[in-house]
Amino acid sequence: TGLDITALVANPSDCRLTFSGLGVFPTGHIDIVLPDGRVPCSSLTRQGAPSGAAHKSAAWVGAAATRQGPAISSLFLDGLSGRSALAISAPVTDHAGTVEAFAAVVVPVADLARGLAASYGGPKHFTFAVRDARGRLLSAPTTGRAGNSTPHGAMITATRAIPGLDWRLTAAESAGIALAASHAVFWRVAALGAGCLFVLLLLLFAVNRRIADPLRRLTSAVIQASQRQCIDPVEIRGPREVREMTAEFNAMVTARASYENQLAHHALHDPLTGLPNRALFLDRTELALKAADGVPATVAVFSIDLDRFKVVNSSLGYTVGDAVLLEVADRLNSICGPGDSVARCGDGFLMCQPGADAPMRASSTAARILDRLGLPFASEHGEVSLSASVGVAQGRADVTAGQLINDADIAMYAAKAAGGGQYRLIDDDLRAASSDRLSLETDLRAALREDQLHLVYQPVVNLVTGDITGAEALLRWTHPKRGLVQPMTFIPLAEQSDLIHPIGRFVLQAACAQAAEWNNNGHPLRMSVNVSGRQLLDPAFPGHVAHALDKSGLPGEQLCLELTETVLMDDAVRSEDLLQQLKALGVELSVDDFGTGYSSLAYLKRFPVDEVKIDRSFVQSLDDNQDDTLVAAMVAMGHALGLHVVAEGIETESQAAAVRTLGCRSAQGYLFSRPQASDDFTALLAQGAAGEWTQPQHYGAAPAADSGFLAASDV
Repeated sequence: TGLDITALVANPSDCRLTFSGLGVFPTGHIDIVLPDGRVPCSSLTRQGAPSGAAHKSAAWVGAAATRQGPAISSLFLDGLSGRSALAISAPVTDHAGTVEAFAAVVVPVADLARGLAASYGGPKHFTFAVRDARGRLLSAPTTGRAGNSTPHGAMITATRAIPGLDWRLTAAESAGIALAASHAVFWRVAALGAGCLFVLLLLLFAVNRRIADPLRRLTSAVIQASQRQCIDPVEIRGPREVREMTAEFNAMVTARASYENQLAHHALHDPLTGLPNRALFLDRTELALKAADGVPATVAVFSIDLDRFKVVNSSLGYTVGDAVLLEVADRLNSICGPGDSVARCGDGFLMCQPGADAPMRASSTAARILDRLGLPFASEHGEVSLSASVGVAQGRADVTAGQLINDADIAMYAAKAAGGGQYRLIDDDLRAASSDRLSLETDLRAALREDQLHLVYQPVVNLVTGDITGAEALLRWTHPKRGLVQPMTFIPLAEQSDLIHPIGRFVLQAACAQAAEWNNNGHPLRMSVNVSGRQLLDPAFPGHVAHALDKSGLPGEQLCLELTETVLMDDAVRSEDLLQQLKALGVELSVDDFGTGYSSLAYLKRFPVDEVKIDRSFVQSLDDNQDDTLVAAMVAMGHALGLHVVAEGIETESQAAAVRTLGCRSAQGYLFSRPQASDDFTALLAQGAAGEWTQPQHYGAAPAADSGFLAASDV
């Protein structure tokens, strides 16, 4: 299209000029072929009209005249060049689509690749070649544009079949050049990726510094805190939420540290006075002993206990008691010199004095403690006067702090047992007594398990008829090695330990069972059982009494519980409440050792007691015509209050006659009978008759005083 076929046919000389711009095949030519096979126009002329004889005989002309699209001829001999050639033709139509002629490009096979290269106009690095079906090279490899060089090295090739022929056209390109663009893209992409990675790393670093690192620090601190490790406050940084969490955590850590410091202080200090407790005092004493190693000076330890301090608490209240303890702490601190220390242990205090190299100095310090604590204490109820018992122990580096404190406690208990208000220095006798006491306590525990304890019974006699009206149960301990251990030896020991409760239950149950047995055998008696102060103040004690009565079947009115005046007065309000509970069980209550404690008419009227027992010390005064006014007053007061009166410790006929004359109808003592085992007491009940107790031959000699359960004056 676009060719004026009529003009070219009319003027063949214009063909060369017309096709000169299209002569891309230097050795080939372009012809115009009419539908009848004539060639009126060619790009090559030879001295006149073009020769078309070769074209007319070419088989492709007839085929081309019948096709509407491009066509490639078979190989033929070009008449102009005398070489094997191909003809590529395409129909030329008018505007109406009518085929006017065919444009044919005749190309020698040998120059086909060069022509295609020139026609393609590709880069210089492209190489073209034509091969037949067997792979033989028909056209030498030719590069684009230059047309005279063949590149070497790795190549990338592409092959296409030539339509109509069994040939292949191969285009090749240097691998390096072909991939240069890809390499450029790759490096651009790599550079972009590296830039993105760098930006990402910057972002990660910023995120790590701002969020992750603060969270990691906070997490690590939380883990350490959960493992009870000591940690410092965490640096507050990061986003607002992280800073708030860190600030809260730091506040928690600070509060926890403060709380732990408080706990540590409370673990080693007395919460009331702020003084060191026994544990810290023990540590300080150990340090003082180590410092004295190789030095002539010794360390003195003072054990200080306030006498009758419980009376202050019970009568004036714990507020006053706490104020007294605070004042005691201040007074002891005022006595301390450089290096001395004071500690509080319960209601007692300990003092350590390093460098007390002479007993005289320790004694002087103990005397100063007694003097200072002997001064009155001011309170809202007036002045409170107290005394103290002080034990002193001294030692050097060859003893331990525990041994010193233990020795000081032993000496203090000895001072308290001697009446209080004094000090004692530890010695070998006190240590031996303490060791014996500990051994005895251990044996007493075994005695309770191994049935070494048993009861004996002393009768209560009617002085008018001579009949046995009751019995007092007294505890005895037969030690496998020591033999008979007196109650005044082991009862105080049981009082100071928890043994008094199981021992008291044993005595109560055994006495009730024995009274029930005598009752069933026709000898109804009232059984008297002594009760200790610790038993009476035990809230479970009324239940123990009820259990003993139920288990034995003994009526409540046949059980009499004996209590001392001191026990009743130690905590009057609580004692009154427990006595009311006991009275509800039907039992009778007796005041033992009457006249030796705090007895008064007001207290006798206040407590629901049924009986008073006049202490043996007053009965003994009736011998040798001594004044009997006190005994007479006690008997008269008891009768006036409607109480049963019993005289204890009757050992002579004159004592029995005297108390009988004063109006006392009941008595007990060695004059009538010693404490007897249950079998012997049963035989005594069988032979006892009215008037027999007045016969001297039944009295026997008055033996030494014998102590009973819980009361040193029972005989």
